[in-house]
Amino acid sequence: MLSPRKVTRRRGETQVEWDEINAAWGQTCLLLHSMAQACKFNFSSYRILPLGNHPRIADNKNIYELYGPVNSFWSAKYDKAMICFLACLQVRSARSPTRSTPGAPCPPRRSSRDLGYAQVGVTCTPA
Repeated sequence: MLSPRKVTRRRGETQVEWDEINAAWGQTCLLLHSMAQACKFNFSSYRILPLGNHPRIADNKNIYELYGPVNSFWSAKYDKAMICFLACLQVRSARSPTRSTPGAPCPPRRSSRDLGYAQVGVTCTPA
């Protein structure tokens, strides 16, 4: 998981390592891929390939690598992979569970009580 302190770094501080960025992309691709599978949703233009810290996105012609290290000369495939991922995310988010087709229902919404989680709260007592 990326540390918020590393992402919001200031000049002169350490940079986020490519291993962490690749792992974050891998987890994000796995999440979107899993959500689509759970809802029996297929992306029409792209295929997400969540392969650990080396995720890829494929279209009808090419496979784009969504991992680095990337430099300014070799970033075209990485940039295209990010664009493809965002397109998949946009398509999936446009089809929220309330708008799903009857043939492809998403799992029902559940509250924390249904899952057996204890409710956490803070109570203040006057001194």
